[in-house]
Amino acid sequence: MALKIIRRASGAKRDPWLLAAEIATASASRSATLFAKIGVNRNEDDSISPFARTELSSALATLEMENGKTRKARQLFRKSLKGPNENSVAQVEWANRKIGGLEIEKEFLALPRVFEASANLNLAAGKWNGAIADGMEWLRDQPFSTHPAVFTSYVASLIEDYERSIGILKKSLSSNPDDPALINNLVFALGCTNRLEEAEIIFENVLKRINLEEIEGLSAITLAATEGLLLFRKGFPDRGRQFYQLAISKATAQGNTRYKVMANLYLAREELIARTPSAETAASRAIIDASRIEDKEVALIADQVRKLEVSAKLKIPIQ
Repeated sequence: MALKIIRRASGAKRDPWLLAAEIATASASRSATLFAKIGVNRNEDDSISPFARTELSSALATLEMENGKTRKARQLFRKSLKGPNENSVAQVEWANRKIGGLEIEKEFLALPRVFEASANLNLAAGKWNGAIADGMEWLRDQPFSTHPAVFTSYVASLIEDYERSIGILKKSLSSNPDDPALINNLVFALGCTNRLEEAEIIFENVLKRINLEEIEGLSAITLAATEGLLLFRKGFPDRGRQFYQLAISKATAQGNTRYKVMANLYLAREELIARTPSAETAASRAIIDASRIEDKEVALIADQVRKLEVSAKLKIPIQ
């Protein structure tokens, strides 16, 4: 519907903003763009200001990146930064995480409303509170979007600020009630605070519609791990371990080392909290695996597991 509206709009084949919107919307809906060639020509028109072309350059760059043409994509992303706005800066920051070679200069972070890019840069740098602060600004700027809510709730849970995460997610779910990422993050945060009955009611609605054994992608990993968490917290470590192992096997099959390591760490955490016989072995193995990759989020979770491991060895009650 969005594509039809854009394509029928007056000036759709001339206006760089509408051309950018058509290309981006076609990509999001997995449809073929009709205006890409026109967009390429308009993007080379120097009578149009760099600011007016910034999102067109960015949309064309994303298209090239999706087609595996990373060199051309970088050139176009750099062109988008000649007169950037908050959207093109965010797109360049995202692309840099995918293909590299696109550093964000500090001057661009001084632009109005660059909350998304700044939040992600803070997360990558391990500046958790800065990431949350920018995430909250991003959420205020785009209150009906799921992306800032998923991001900010994730970072809050990462530093074990589960109540903040729950508050963000419940508010966002009021306008996006069926979003699987929001639901998964909420169930995870509720599970971590042992609000199991509430978590189960929410999660059961998701599980009715899917088969964890059959689904693929990142959601397959996270949903299986979340089910594992709930089972551990309900006092069924053997069944919980099976779901964590399912998450680990799915991450392995997808070649996603980072998610595999994180699932192992969260499994070790639950083993330690439950004080199972295999807890210390699981923790040692997970920490060793985590030390093999450079990732600040992984390092943070590994440190949390180490603290639980010390508590378990000293037989200190876990709060």
